[in-house]
Amino acid sequence: MLLSRSEWVTTREGVEMKIGSEFDYTSFMLRLFGNLEPTTGRFILNNMKDGETFLDIGANVGYFALLVASELRQAHVVAFEPNPPIELCLSESVQRNGLGDRMKVVRKAVSNVAGAVSFAVEAINSGHSRIATGASTSDVIQVDAVIFDDWVKVNPLSSRVACIKMDVEGAEVLALKGMSELLAKHRPALCIEGYDNQLAEFGSSLAELRKLLLDAGYHEVAPFDGNLYLKHREPPAI
Repeated sequence: MLLSRSEWVTTREGVEMKIGSEFDYTSFMLRLFGNLEPTTGRFILNNMKDGETFLDIGANVGYFALLVASELRQAHVVAFEPNPPIELCLSESVQRNGLGDRMKVVRKAVSNVAGAVSFAVEAINSGHSRIATGASTSDVIQVDAVIFDDWVKVNPLSSRVACIKMDVEGAEVLALKGMSELLAKHRPALCIEGYDNQLAEFGSSLAELRKLLLDAGYHEVAPFDGNLYLKHREPPAI
């Protein structure tokens, strides 16, 4: 099993994290380098201030969520991770680092539908686990999904969302369509993963993802590196 040999590592920023086995890619990178995607980390921190909220959608073991919570002592962090053993790792990391006062971990997927959905679990690379489609060949479990704009009405945020990191393995367009109200009001900076082969599994494409965000008032502020880095052209509407 993926977490049958889980262990603790310390990131370059001094955060203790529980990670998966040596065969899991995300865990391997954290074990080897002590961080993930430095460009992404810098973008997130550069677009956050103390007191603001960061959303990590598809958090995995939570490197970026823990980074923000540890670096910005007054920030608020909400991390969505539907894969039960991975969410458990992240929750244990939150407790270990004493970050429970400013971090909330939600064991749910974010999509354009609410309720139980099939979720394909990758036994080797947890980062490739995703909402299941007809093309999924991995083990499938049932997880809860939420439409973010509906979820936030029941779970009010502490402050304006200043930045969102989203990595949901091809379901990005679905998730973004379910949070159009938040994007229109909060106008956060966005770091959105976008690969054509993954998006195609959900009937979408990188071109559609870009158009969705450009039509919503965003523009790219850094070169594409597997992630789109965007900021809104207008100030927040709240």
